[in-house]
Amino acid sequence: MKKKVICMVSCALMYVMATMTSGFQRSAQAGQKFDAEGNELSSNAKEWAILLHTDTGLMWEMKTHDGSIHDRYNKYTWCNSKQETNKDDQGTCGDGTDTVDFIQELNDAKFGGHNNWRLPTVKELSSLVDVNNVGHTIDLKKFPNNQDGYYWSSTSYVLDNDYAWFVNFSDGLVYNYLKSNSFHVRAVRGGK
Repeated sequence: MKKKVICMVSCALMYVMATMTSGFQRSAQAGQKFDAEGNELSSNAKEWAILLHTDTGLMWEMKTHDGSIHDRYNKYTWCNSKQETNKDDQGTCGDGTDTVDFIQELNDAKFGGHNNWRLPTVKELSSLVDVNNVGHTIDLKKFPNNQDGYYWSSTSYVLDNDYAWFVNFSDGLVYNYLKSNSFHVRAVRGGK
C-alpha cells in the first residue's frame, strides 16, 4: 500500500509538470460567453451557461447554485462503458449517479444547442488550473459558482484500472483515485 500511495503522489506531480508545459495556455485564454440555448452573449454579460476558450476551442459548462444538473454541489461516480477508453474497468455505473448519466442528460437536453458534450481529458481539465489565484486554482471571474475540490476527468490511470485521474481545484494538482468515489464533474465539448 505504501508503494501505491508514493506512486500516486509522485505520478500526479509528474503529470502536473508535464501538462503545465504541454501547449495549453493556462488562465490566459480568452473566453466567449453563451447562454444555455447556445446564443452568444456580450463579453460583459453577468451570467452565462457556457464559456468558449478561444485558444483551445473548448466549450466549458458553467456550474450553478440552483439545484439543477449544473449545480456545483452535484457529485458523480466515474463511469465509462466503452472498453477502448475505460482500460477494462467501466467504473461504478449507477442509475442517475454517474458521469455517463450526467453527460447523457446534457446531450439529451441539447445543452447550449449541442449534443456532443463529454467528460474532459485530464489534460483538458488541468488546463483550467490558474495557480495565480489565491484560495482557488480556477479563475472565478470566468468560472463563477465553481466548487473547490475534486473534478473527474475521462482519463483512466494506466497503472491501475480501478483508478482514474482527477483535478483538485483546491490545490491545482492532478491525482488519481478509485473510480467508485463521487466527485464533481464539468462537461466540455469541442477542441482544436
